[in-house]
Amino acid sequence: MAKWLRAAALLTIPIALAGCRRTTTLGSLTCQASADCAPPSTICGPDGRCVPGCVADPLLCVGAATCDPQSGECSGGVACTSDGDCEPPASVCASAAHVCVAGCTLSPCAGGEVCNPATGRCCDPNDPTCPRPRDGGAECNSDSECPGAPANICSAGACVPGCAATGCTQPLTCDAPTGHCSTEMCARDLDCDPGSYCTQASRCAVLAYGGAIACAGGAVVYYHCAQESAPAAFASCVGAPGPGGCPYCIDGSCFHPGLCSDDNGCHRGDTCVSGLCVVSAPPCPSLVTIDQITDGVFAAGKEVCVRGKVTSLRSGSDGMNEIRLGDSPFLFVDVSPLYLQAGVALPKLDQTVTVHGTVRWDAGHNDRELLPVDFIGP
Repeated sequence: MAKWLRAAALLTIPIALAGCRRTTTLGSLTCQASADCAPPSTICGPDGRCVPGCVADPLLCVGAATCDPQSGECSGGVACTSDGDCEPPASVCASAAHVCVAGCTLSPCAGGEVCNPATGRCCDPNDPTCPRPRDGGAECNSDSECPGAPANICSAGACVPGCAATGCTQPLTCDAPTGHCSTEMCARDLDCDPGSYCTQASRCAVLAYGGAIACAGGAVVYYHCAQESAPAAFASCVGAPGPGGCPYCIDGSCFHPGLCSDDNGCHRGDTCVSGLCVVSAPPCPSLVTIDQITDGVFAAGKEVCVRGKVTSLRSGSDGMNEIRLGDSPFLFVDVSPLYLQAGVALPKLDQTVTVHGTVRWDAGHNDRELLPVDFIGP
């Protein structure tokens, strides 16, 4: 936290016409309405191109929207007439459906276009105002920034070949639509690949963001709000959260405080207790190393367990209790007042502890930390 105020293969889809057939290349056909595409398989996306419907791309529906399998459209979400009605870049307005849907930072572009992470809109890479597509191995924040996703995906902040080319280590298998390694069933985030988390349905799902990113539409959390010790008081202070990938922002970086209304608001292996996600017993069946976290092996938003010696303790001006594990490398883990109230006990200096928490990028200090932390034990 504040650290003491350390301030693509082309898909062809046959479409029946009167007395004849035509072949539409996904992403190449411009559209004004989904009827111009092949619903529900493909629909008219927010950038006026035919893109996979929400049945094939569940990340398309954001907020309270749900997928209509008959039309392939998202319904029941936030109505809009422009992107300003949504929360760009995480969500933008689909002009055909007049509903806020995932922007390109969450849902990949089609037809050779690339994502503009500032707007959430896809654009022609030949347009001088469009960000240049990243080359393989270059830095990235999400799969959508890598050319040809899912042939190339974002892992540890760099574009690398997807699992179709690299294969997967058992028991993980390749999930071709995402390019990530996955598993039939998972119990914790660490059962999935470094860029994915385990849902309450025991399935691995790709995290919305894979690397160091600035806040993308999250509600700004001011220091006085971060010092609230009750989930209801915190929620009342900060107001409505932003998009699921980045609900709140502290120090310019995304913050998942662990708020929940039931278990479905938590990762698999966690339980919703009095409005907060808390890891279930046994809390840490497996461990990662400090250097794996600091080197960016794991995507922001992934829950991990790490063990280390407490080398410093301090209360930050933002209300967070900052614990430094190790010396070289070292990792900051932050305990919020919310989790102190929930029963997380602070360790002592020089004590060796096991910590369960969520990987977060601290943009202000260009490093990774664990926040929130919901378990500290021997």
